[in-house]
Amino acid sequence: MPTLRVLREQRCLTQEQLAVAAEVSTSTVYNAESGRTYPRPAIIRRLARVLTVAPCDIEFEMGVRPSGSVVAQHKTPTGTN
Repeated sequence: MPTLRVLREQRCLTQEQLAVAAEVSTSTVYNAESGRTYPRPAIIRRLARVLTVAPCDIEFEMGVRPSGSVVAQHKTPTGTN
C-alpha cells in the first residue's frame, strides 16, 4: 500500500500544493508524511479526495525513535469514508 508521500509524488504535488488543495496546513502534510503525527479521519478523507484514492488506501508510517527502533506503522482504518 502506498504511503502519503508516494501518492503525493506520483501526482507531482508539493507538500504545499497538497495542503492547499486539501484545505489543511503544510505542517499537517509534513507531519503525516514524516510520521510525527497520525492524522484525524477528517484530514485523511480530505487528503484522499485530493489524491483520488480511498482513505483506506493511504498508508501512514509513524516516526522512528532516536534509538532507531520503529515506533509504529499504521494503515488507515476502513470505513472512514
